[in-house]
Amino acid sequence: MGINQQRYMGLDMIRGVVILAILFININYISTPTVLRYNPLAFGEFTWFDQWVWAFEYSFIKQRFMPILSLLFGAGIYLFSLKYKRKGMSATIPYLKRSLALAIIGLIHAYTIWDGDILFSYAICGVIAYSVRNLSNRWLVGIGSVLVIAPLLPEILHLIPNINQPIETPEFWRPTDSTIVTLLSAYDGSWLSLSPSRIETAMGRQSIDLIYFTVWRVTGLMMIGIALMRNGFLKGEGKYKNGLIISLAIGLPTSLVGTYLYIVGGYDYGFFSTYLTLCFYIGTL
Repeated sequence: MGINQQRYMGLDMIRGVVILAILFININYISTPTVLRYNPLAFGEFTWFDQWVWAFEYSFIKQRFMPILSLLFGAGIYLFSLKYKRKGMSATIPYLKRSLALAIIGLIHAYTIWDGDILFSYAICGVIAYSVRNLSNRWLVGIGSVLVIAPLLPEILHLIPNINQPIETPEFWRPTDSTIVTLLSAYDGSWLSLSPSRIETAMGRQSIDLIYFTVWRVTGLMMIGIALMRNGFLKGEGKYKNGLIISLAIGLPTSLVGTYLYIVGGYDYGFFSTYLTLCFYIGTL
């Protein structure tokens, strides 16, 4: 087995670990009302053990592996294009066909099984990243970084005027008993009875969420992934250890400190909607 094959097998191994980790995230999403994922006290009792399990998942797993998956998707775009380039053929039509198939599978999944599907969004973002794949590595990383940072701007603008101002806690953050019953009923009905809610949520994810968040972050990371694959970073070539150490030195403390302060503050909505959101976004990157 050649060394190139071993390196690509390494990427496949990383991809497998990422998919497994995302399974843990999706189990939470599939089985738990939204408010409970961010405010574990919303439904009442929350044991010491539950609290630490929640903190571990939020700090080390939740969304942390999605950026890696996006980077690897970008690496896949590069490898797909390279395969056709070596044959002296254009990869555009085959790639668009593959993206269309991915989008169709994502639509079927989102509207008939689970509204949290990401395949449709990845298909859209992948086409955008593919269209700029021939830019230089410097431009890919530069533009990709700007795209990744862009969703932070609204959060920062929201944070600045509220630094010293208390933020009113909305009703959904502390649901009443009747509201809890309604939220839980969304997990007890038949497939047909739950379809309207699933379709509505899926439409929101594939329109508003895609436009205002996903297309920026995911496309940017895919572009960076193309550059990192092209320059050998994702194959273990070059001076990559310092970059990884610096990233971990920034990302892990940011996530851990933010989560700790959120817990000791009693899962305060004001802290969640400002500081924790920024810590979470930066930490996972």
